[in-house]
Parts: sequence; structure tokens; C-alpha cells
Amino acid sequence: MVILDLQRSYKKMENEMNITNAQYSVDIDNNNCSIKATINGIYHSVPLDPDNTQYAEILKQVADGDLTIADAD
Repeated sequence: MVILDLQRSYKKMENEMNITNAQYSVDIDNNNCSIKATINGIYHSVPLDPDNTQYAEILKQVADGDLTIADAD
């Protein structure tokens, strides 16, 4: 039982995304094209693709009020 609980806890931690420093990037036409973010301590450029798990998690955290995405510079 203890081993199963530890496995569940590890799996949950493995799937959690700590997302910080989210900011839109724009293309040459000044349209949002991706989000720059630090996810679990690693810099990522996340495409605005609803099938992308990182993008889906960003949208979830925004909807939950846990994250904001800054406008592009």
C-alpha cells in the first residue's frame, strides 16, 4: 500500500507543471504566435496549439487564476 501511494505521489509530481514568466511572442505581423515561459525551471517556447499539453496547462492555470500571460515586448 505504501509503495502504491508513493508511486501515485511521484506520478502526480511528474505531471505537475510549475509555470512562471509566461509572456506572448509575436510574429512579423505582430500576431501572438507562441508563449515564452519557464516550466519546471526550464525555458520553453510553447506554440499556441490546443493539442500541445503545455499550452493546455497554461490555459488551465490562466482560467484558474493561477497564471497571467504578459503581453509581448
